[in-house]
Amino acid sequence: MIGIQGLDMTTITRHYVSRTVIFDWLVMSILRQLSGPILLLALVAGLIWSPGTAFGEQSAADSLRVGEITITVADIHSDEDLRSSSRAMRLVRGGMNAINYSTRERVIRKEILFRSGDALDPLRWRETERNLRALGYLTNISVTPLDTLPDGSVPIEVKVQETWSLAASFSYTRAEVKDRWNVILGEDNFLGYGVQMECGAGEDEDRSFTILRYRNRRMFGTDLELRLLDVEQSDGSQRQIDILHPFYSENDLWGAEAVAWRHEIEPRHYLSQAGPAGIDPGGYRIYAPVPVVRRGISVKALRRVSDTTAASVVRLGFGLRVTDRKYDPPAMLELSDDRFVDSGFLLDDPGAPAGREQGMTAEPLVALSLRGRKWASARFVQRFGPTEDLALDPAADLELGWSGKAWGSDRDRLLVSGAIQDWSRLGGGYLFRRLIGRGGWGAKEVRSFEVDASCAWYRSHGDRHLTHVVAEAAASDAMPGDEALVLGLTRGLRTLEYDGMAGDRLVRWNLEHALVFPGELMGFYRVGVAVFYSGGAAWWQGEDRGLDDARHEIGAGLRFGPTRSAFAEVARLDLTWGLNSGDGPTVTAITSGLF
Repeated sequence: MIGIQGLDMTTITRHYVSRTVIFDWLVMSILRQLSGPILLLALVAGLIWSPGTAFGEQSAADSLRVGEITITVADIHSDEDLRSSSRAMRLVRGGMNAINYSTRERVIRKEILFRSGDALDPLRWRETERNLRALGYLTNISVTPLDTLPDGSVPIEVKVQETWSLAASFSYTRAEVKDRWNVILGEDNFLGYGVQMECGAGEDEDRSFTILRYRNRRMFGTDLELRLLDVEQSDGSQRQIDILHPFYSENDLWGAEAVAWRHEIEPRHYLSQAGPAGIDPGGYRIYAPVPVVRRGISVKALRRVSDTTAASVVRLGFGLRVTDRKYDPPAMLELSDDRFVDSGFLLDDPGAPAGREQGMTAEPLVALSLRGRKWASARFVQRFGPTEDLALDPAADLELGWSGKAWGSDRDRLLVSGAIQDWSRLGGGYLFRRLIGRGGWGAKEVRSFEVDASCAWYRSHGDRHLTHVVAEAAASDAMPGDEALVLGLTRGLRTLEYDGMAGDRLVRWNLEHALVFPGELMGFYRVGVAVFYSGGAAWWQGEDRGLDDARHEIGAGLRFGPTRSAFAEVARLDLTWGLNSGDGPTVTAITSGLF
């Protein structure tokens, strides 16, 4: 289930900063505070990038230029689809074509990375195809050069096909205590303008909620992207606004983002049973609701520093993040096992994680981003048929920030966060690897870290048999209880409560094999059946638990892969049995994968 805790987002304050004296002072202060990290990032960039490293060869003769660019947009169901359909299905398909708003030509043209008169460059054609697929509401995309004209120009034809952009996502789990559900309606291409909107509602063990989301990739026809989020909960609210200038192309010179958020909620604060809260003999996790207010603003800009022909795209930038966090626990915490304990240890004990994170800090930072240029396009990897673009070079992001007394913090510490991920070919399939980490270094009482490593192997045997294997391991130390590692329905195991295990150590795995039936259900879905085995455990360091207490489960279910929908995530309807408890089947229905 998609629990509201997974929507850790917030809201919005508007800040206007002078571009004169304040800006000059801020830049010089950042450079003084971060001279060490800047030199380190420059050294790393120098080691991994050489301006003279060429990527491929010149893709076209200088004498050949792009001619006229024509755009062809096909309906969701082609004329051939209609002719080959039964009368009833022809009415359904024809009706879908009739009520679907075709994507405006200017929306598509805005995403094309070349213009008439440019030198021919097949790399730009392939990148344009990837960008159009990434929009989510177009499919069967091709960029094709036509015959060369006598004047040396080459007309280019861009072909795309519409998808059904109106969709409903849902999840449902039957539980002994309380059923969990959510329903979200989304439109990914409102009136053909490429604007995305979502609204929905749901309920879990702790709260009910409604959600509104808006995204405009080309605000007012510019290169700015606007995102808005508003979540109203029975115990608070979460709001966020993002204004971005993305890197629309690998060779774009610069990109920037500004984010503001505020969330006022009452999340579950998980506690170690080896700590002051004591032991709950009957459960795998113990928690207490602790109100918290988080707010902040972040600005960041990056510039490409590598050559346009380099094998890797290297970007370097600077930013500033200002955050404020305030916990408001009651004097006596009511724990999940109905006991009451004094809440003083949450904030007052030396080195208490919640106390360490509380308060306002300003964090200047430097950022490094690396992207490769090797891609593979494949089908039947994570989805049931649509083309998927897989980056075969590592993609990495690193941020170094300094939160010190000079910037409003009570303690000096170096903050580091980063992520690296990569696809590669292996054993007739594709292997995906990802490493995410963050941490703080300084005096003993301010040190903390979290690292999460995962890998997945996907193999398709033709377009009928699909196998995937997933494994994840994570560890943290001195992180606040509302940021604990949680294993459950939202992260890996269907027979657990949605947060059935919690701790600062987590391991999980899954093996699934699916058989996809030939043809399409109602011309809209590929249907398959799957069997799977899953397992995992989460625990706190110091507890008398560990990997030996892992949960195991097996199950079977149906898979529905939409073939003409912008939301091409595979939907699942599963029956799962817990091998540890021998309980009867748990029923889950979800449109975004548990793995």
